[in-house]
Formats: sequence, structure tokens, C-alpha cells
Amino acid sequence: MTFSTKRALTAVILVMLVCQLSMIPSVRAESTASVASAGIGAFFATLLYTPAKVTYAILGGLIGSAAYGLSGGDELAACRIWTPAFRGTYVLTPAHLRGQEPIRFAGLPLQTEEGPQMDLTDTVAPTQDAQTE
Repeated sequence: MTFSTKRALTAVILVMLVCQLSMIPSVRAESTASVASAGIGAFFATLLYTPAKVTYAILGGLIGSAAYGLSGGDELAACRIWTPAFRGTYVLTPAHLRGQEPIRFAGLPLQTEEGPQMDLTDTVAPTQDAQTE
């Protein structure tokens, strides 16, 4: 590497570290050093974790789309693949590393999440219901 390339790479790494450390919430009970080390740990863990999660989401999107097409437009079949693929944790935080929040690589189904609930059985077409009865 040339001198200017090393300098540019060092500057990029420092900017990334400053951005990550500025997002650390202030915690009164912990020392500044432990908060900083948790933030740095979360930053480097996220560098490895996020590409894997994004790859999983992309593949889940493709496979869910294939399931939708091959099942004749069955949204329920596609949603059973899309939901765990698209939902979940994308960025690790210090709370994740401390075990205070769960890391969900595969997202939870809609019925188990808090907030507005959507019943996936309502998405089945009426003609399909008549055939199964």
C-alpha cells in the first residue's frame, strides 16, 4: 500500500469508529470504559453479522417468491418464508452482546410479535377454502 492509501484507510476506520461510538447510549451504572468496549465489540460483531443476515434475507426473498409462483399465488406459503427471512435483528447493539436483548437471526412469525397482529389465514382465497372443506 502506498502512504496515501494507508492514510485514507485509517481515516475511514476512524470515522466508522466515531460514528459507532456516538450511538452508544449513556449508562450511569457502568464505567465509560465498559460502555466503550461494548460499543466497539458490537461494531465489529455487526461487521460480520449484518452481511450474513442480509444474505439470508435476500435468499429468503427469492425463495419466497419462487414458492409464491410455484404454489399458484398462495400468499400464506410465501409469507411463511418471507417473514422469518425479512424480520429479525440486522444490527447488533451492546445490549445484544450483554444478553439483555435477544438476537433473532430468523424473525418471529407475525402471531408472536407485539403490536398489530395479522392473521395469515385471512389471506387465503375463498376458492381455496371451498375446496378444502
